[in-house]
Amino acid sequence: MNLPNKLKLCRNKKHLTQQQVAKILCISRKTISGWENSRSLPDIDTLVKISDIYEVSLDYLLRDEKMLDRYSI
Repeated sequence: MNLPNKLKLCRNKKHLTQQQVAKILCISRKTISGWENSRSLPDIDTLVKISDIYEVSLDYLLRDEKMLDRYSI
């Protein structure tokens, strides 16, 4: 699963709307939509804030399971 899908999944698990997350982060709802639809990506500082809001690790957000499968022993 890639970052945009994980962002949307985590937001939905927390029962938050894009507007609510945007308000917490002091950004526009369109920015959240862009991240979740692969049009843009959040910067690292924002990713840290997102991981805190969604209560997930940066490792979870950034790692791609397909890559892990390829390199697992």
